Amino acid sequence: MNHSLAKPLALIDVLRLLHITSINFLRKLTLLFILIFTVQIISFSQKKSYDKVEFYIKPKKKIDSTFYKTKIQELDSLFGKNKILPKDYRLQCLIALSFFPKLKEIPIQFKLKRISTTMQCRPSFKRLVGKQPHNYKLYINKKNNFKGVLINEVPFNAQIGLIGHELAHIIDFESPEKNHLISRAMDYCTKKRKKKFEHCIDSLTIVHGLGWQLYDWSFFSLNNLKSSKKYKKFKSEIYMLPKLILLQIKTNAIYKLD
Repeated sequence: MNHSLAKPLALIDVLRLLHITSINFLRKLTLLFILIFTVQIISFSQKKSYDKVEFYIKPKKKIDSTFYKTKIQELDSLFGKNKILPKDYRLQCLIALSFFPKLKEIPIQFKLKRISTTMQCRPSFKRLVGKQPHNYKLYINKKNNFKGVLINEVPFNAQIGLIGHELAHIIDFESPEKNHLISRAMDYCTKKRKKKFEHCIDSLTIVHGLGWQLYDWSFFSLNNLKSSKKYKKFKSEIYMLPKLILLQIKTNAIYKLD
């Protein structure tokens, strides 16, 4: 009697277990589809937002220095506010700034200085302690015996890409996230974290429309005969290589405007 009842009970339990398992599986599958759909919607909306960006200068492979010399007063009135610009690179800086309209009101000083790299961005002490107004210094290397690339040796288009990369650092520093600057300081502690950080800055530069100029800068810095092997090794290990920059350009809708 007991044995005859045990079999149907066991069978019912198994069926119930299978039923519950199938329901859980379907729930998980449904959640997965919802997640994938949400990600696609977000990606699409981000893509569309970039499509709607109104550039003063549309993203293009080459920016004509001769043409924009005639526009320097207009560029200065639109993007030169609160900026101290170097005389020899004023046009390049203004063109690069035009791709970062969020920086219009932020005080930025470009300053020639002997440093260990080609260019360098530094937030002010006020920014570090969270006080307003924020201001920044962009140092341009003037060391004559520098083993890398000096900005005066770089083609015009690549100069804009280099300056754009440094301006992207300011966009990143302006993040409202709590302890963001502390996190960024930690990114300089290891090569792996620094590489990830600088790749993020390169991506920001590309997203803001200076992908081709960044490509020219990267290609020039890695193939310049004057640069030391140490300089080129550092550039290739930390920053985006030209082929990766090119890949991001080709997959970003804003470059279809060119």
